[in-house]
Amino acid sequence: MLHEGRAVMFARTALFALAVSAFGCSKPQTPVQLHEATAAPIVVIDDAPPASADKPTASSAQIDAAAFAHVVVDQGEALVVLSTEPDEAHWAKGAPSLVGKASPIVMRRNVDRAALPEFIKRHIGREVVLVGPSGEVCRGTLSSPFILGRVEPHFGERERWSGEEIDGVMTPPASEERIAEEAWSMSSGGRVLVAELVGTSGDCRDALFARAQDLPVITAAAARRPSASITARAMDELRKLPAYGALEEAYRKSQSVTKSSSWTESDDADVTVHEFSTNAATFVWLSASAGQPCSDFSGRIDVLWKVYGPTAKELEFERLFDGETEFEPELVVHSPGEKLPSFVGRESILRQGSAGYAVENLHVPYLDCPC
Repeated sequence: MLHEGRAVMFARTALFALAVSAFGCSKPQTPVQLHEATAAPIVVIDDAPPASADKPTASSAQIDAAAFAHVVVDQGEALVVLSTEPDEAHWAKGAPSLVGKASPIVMRRNVDRAALPEFIKRHIGREVVLVGPSGEVCRGTLSSPFILGRVEPHFGERERWSGEEIDGVMTPPASEERIAEEAWSMSSGGRVLVAELVGTSGDCRDALFARAQDLPVITAAAARRPSASITARAMDELRKLPAYGALEEAYRKSQSVTKSSSWTESDDADVTVHEFSTNAATFVWLSASAGQPCSDFSGRIDVLWKVYGPTAKELEFERLFDGETEFEPELVVHSPGEKLPSFVGRESILRQGSAGYAVENLHVPYLDCPC
């Protein structure tokens, strides 16, 4: 059921180096693309009686699940993430079981509900609203918590599990119990505590996040199409960044270089521009990537600007964030009391912390060849 292949944010690990050194791989080239998000209306979570959010005590880095909870969705089944740092030693019971063998491998492990901390237990039975790029998509009640584990194993492991020939003798395929046990051991860092939904109304398949129904209203807005002038200005601002210049220099030294184009105009470049607006401000997000992981050139830059000015010709671009994390925002969310909004992607969020904006995502260990 939970073959969460689409839009999963696979984190590259040091095991890539081992995989690349032992196995060859390749990736098809893609044409230059300039994506502009289609317009979408501002959406508002329905009014509900205000209530104080529960205060997690496990980790100050975690977002309160009542105020914002990631949603894992596959084939119409939505799971609401209650903790990104499950305490397996105290919460889990029984062996992991295999849910799906697609990409990634998906497992689950039951929990002792009595062992869960109070700040999590009080969420069970709570009604939540699930929101996607177009607004509210469904509602439901949190139920049946368990630990979800995901991992993308090396293809050699998949072959071994499917049965292999050793000295001319075929070994039988591994049992689901063995696959679950071995894959679970690989999924460290890719496990979350989730709750199933019961009594749902609406279609949950496009949900990005969940929020308790009894919390104060928050507003959210999907990406809209940026004007040609905004897109051109964003590209101009991108070229001013030192990181852009460093990648351009590396591109010029690579075998992929085309004399008449920059790295953002190369044959496999992908440039995406989104514009988001709240009642208080307008923001522009740009992602630019090119090259291939196993080639002599590969680079990516993500940038967020706050845009303001008296006229379109006099706009100022204030840079709020730049990095190279694989992140694709679909929604801007502005909660009451927040100075700056957060930007929500699938199983990911860009939010402001004590050190500025940073991307947080549901990590899925990726142990296969990156090419």
